[in-house]
Amino acid sequence: MSQGVFRFFDLLESRQIDYLLVGGIALLNYIEGRNTQDIGFIITRVDVSKMPEVKLTEENRDFARGRYEE
Repeated sequence: MSQGVFRFFDLLESRQIDYLLVGGIALLNYIEGRNTQDIGFIITRVDVSKMPEVKLTEENRDFARGRYEE
């Protein structure tokens, strides 16, 4: 994993944001060798607003997609 991923987890912890890790990164705990470029989280919209470092690129009633660093 890149240093940006570790910084993102540090950001979540420092802002005391609860989250659920889902998708490919979560599967790495169970399936060795899976390669993924994105990280899936379930986070409340209120908590996303606590992270201006995350730039939302897509959002609707049920889903949002954003970018953190590169």
